[in-house]
Amino acid sequence: MENVSPADSENNPKYKIAALNPAVKDQNWVTLVSCGTIVEADFVRSRLESDGIEILIPDENLMTAAAWGLNAYGYIRVQVKPEDYETARELMIASGDAVAG
Repeated sequence: MENVSPADSENNPKYKIAALNPAVKDQNWVTLVSCGTIVEADFVRSRLESDGIEILIPDENLMTAAAWGLNAYGYIRVQVKPEDYETARELMIASGDAVAG
């Protein structure tokens, strides 16, 4: 289940992050944003980990080994624990990297 979409214009923040869907609150990890590159996912990881939020990038190894396959495999998910989702969302919005979606 995808909670984010890239923003529509260059003048807007990169991500639109929706409030967490209550149906996924019992999962171990939920997707905060989907990035187009490993570099972009690492930037998001660094930003959030510096604020003490644990991050999982489940697609990291696949996209490192097959970076040419972005169109085949899709985007790189940056995931957080459900209990950290709202804090991570607020940090991304406060930094200007995202808007509420």
